[in-house]
Amino acid sequence: MSDAKLGIFICDCGGAISSVLDTACLETRARGLPNVAFAQRLNYSCLPDGAETITAACADHGLDRVVVAGCTARLMSRHLQRSLPVAGDLVELADIREGCAWVHGDQPAQATAKALDVIAMAAARAGLGQARQPVSGEVAPAALVIGGGVAGMTAALTLANAGQPVVLVERAAALGGALTKAQRRNGWGGRIEQVSRHPNIAVALNSQVSDVSGTVGRYTVSLGDKQFDVGAIIVATGEPLAAQPGAGILAHLLDLRQDQQGYFPEVRYRLRPEGYAERGIYVCGAAHHPTDPREAEIEAISAAFKALRHLRAGQVVNQAPVARVDPALCTGCANCVEPCPFDAIAMLQRAEAVDLAQIDPLLCTGCGNCVVVCPVKAISQPIDSDAQVLAQIEAAVRTADSRSADRRVRSTNGAGSEPVRILVFGCEWSGHAAAELAGANKLSYPVETRLIRLRCSARFDPLHILWALYNGADGVFLGACAPGDCHYIDGNRYAQERIATLSKLLAANGFDPRRLRLAWITPDDPRDFVRQVSGFTELVAKL
Repeated sequence: MSDAKLGIFICDCGGAISSVLDTACLETRARGLPNVAFAQRLNYSCLPDGAETITAACADHGLDRVVVAGCTARLMSRHLQRSLPVAGDLVELADIREGCAWVHGDQPAQATAKALDVIAMAAARAGLGQARQPVSGEVAPAALVIGGGVAGMTAALTLANAGQPVVLVERAAALGGALTKAQRRNGWGGRIEQVSRHPNIAVALNSQVSDVSGTVGRYTVSLGDKQFDVGAIIVATGEPLAAQPGAGILAHLLDLRQDQQGYFPEVRYRLRPEGYAERGIYVCGAAHHPTDPREAEIEAISAAFKALRHLRAGQVVNQAPVARVDPALCTGCANCVEPCPFDAIAMLQRAEAVDLAQIDPLLCTGCGNCVVVCPVKAISQPIDSDAQVLAQIEAAVRTADSRSADRRVRSTNGAGSEPVRILVFGCEWSGHAAAELAGANKLSYPVETRLIRLRCSARFDPLHILWALYNGADGVFLGACAPGDCHYIDGNRYAQERIATLSKLLAANGFDPRRLRLAWITPDDPRDFVRQVSGFTELVAKL
């Protein structure tokens, strides 16, 4: 952004950084970066006096964006975003401690040159950043329980006794589900009576859910001609339904996954709570897996308490960088619908125009998969935007002075002439996490590398890779979660398919595909990251 006023603050970290890097040089050179209105060294940026200095500089110089060059974003970003006066999305951390000083301690000149690149990359990203507000929605204060067996009745009673209105839907003519006559006589018959008479429970027998619309927090449920809103849904249909085509219909209505036996397995999302809005849909009992009445009862109580917590919150909040569709560019191809791991995209029919992709802001987690698959670039996101990624690439590969510094050191040491430049794209959950841990453990890897953090490997865009190679990167390394470990379910699978296709295209056009590598990285194994990146850099240098 041409009107951005950026401040860069370089942390000495009490000597942990300045003992290796020439931070005075970094301060001087940072002042010459685009859109930089102010630059200053600090002893400690994370302590109260450091935050006060940055706050005062923002007021004195009208700064609307801040880059703090110090330790890792994983370690300090939340603290600094909360303590500084500019919007959190406009605070960037440039990792020059773990990423430069601690991994290249025996190469101070090259480490300083790399640190300048890292700061320039962060400045480029910050200059194109967008402030955004969390997306929120109200939760309807009622619940739907589907299934009138042991699990369904237990869940309904638990919610109703807590004061929540409940609609209990049972497709049979009576409650009880698969209970035998003996079980009904031995205690469970009283449960049926409790449910039937409870003032907070409306029982609908001989009924099935015919439609569910709306979104997180407020689902509009149709039972024939009857419609009502609920904030939470508990699926307790029992084993017979989980096995009749009815389970498939319910899975479609509620966007539930089914296993090969037709049951609804529990899907555990390993995302940060603020980046994922809880859907308010829960499964228990024999709809989840084969079980007995006592186990179904325990599961139902657990599901009911989860639903109760969701309902009592009163609202759902999603702070993920929600993707957006430009209606003027969307061609209605629907390429983005199937790749969305959270079913956040649907097609809107328009009478006098092509269909339009719509993104549910409460379901989007900001993985970026839809941004990559859109053939006309009609989809964008406020974090890791195309503009930000491309600007970081250019800052990483076009810094002539840093290459000159590398060249001088290498010539002095007799190590050759032109150094290579390796661009490393890292999923924040795997490749980038391992790189940060390598830095924290002071495990050295090639100084020729420049890291770009992305939320998920689903955001690995072939166009970005081509842009990097076109602009002078000698090799591109992509670090992703191993198959089955993606936090966004299938992001690494899409990344693998795209990179394989790109490699074939490069090879067909005379470009050595060995200069591009996708590797599975375990976040808690920094030595493997060092080994793989070092081996790749050595190979590219030979090529």
